[in-house]
Amino acid sequence: MSVPAGGQGGSRSLWDMLGVSEAIASATDAARGLGTGRFEMSPDELRSVRADWQAVAEDLDVMKRDAEPLSQVQGPGAEAASEGQAAAANQSGLRYQADLEAMQNYVGSYVAGLDRVIAEYERTDAGRAEVFGRRHGELG
Repeated sequence: MSVPAGGQGGSRSLWDMLGVSEAIASATDAARGLGTGRFEMSPDELRSVRADWQAVAEDLDVMKRDAEPLSQVQGPGAEAASEGQAAAANQSGLRYQADLEAMQNYVGSYVAGLDRVIAEYERTDAGRAEVFGRRHGELG
């Protein structure tokens, strides 16, 4: 789905408007690992990425609520032309809402995945700290 880009004759995708394209580009740059072939992020960096994706999820919630009237259009008259136009508008509104819902599901899954990664990272760090503390105590 594309929308006019500020009257410039071009178009921007919904992903661009939500900043998802930037988030993906940023994650892709980070994934390159500066040529090391490795992908590393600190827990704080992961939390920052999660916050960005959560903001996208919240934007999608607002957009979906705002789109509800797009599937409740009524024609100005009771003739076939008005009813046909209203039906077409409603069908388009329903498709738009379905697209937003699909995006919500994707973004929600991504946020949940980040939550799992962050939790695992913290468990691993806590385990290492415990082992280090025991070893340090034995040496001291």
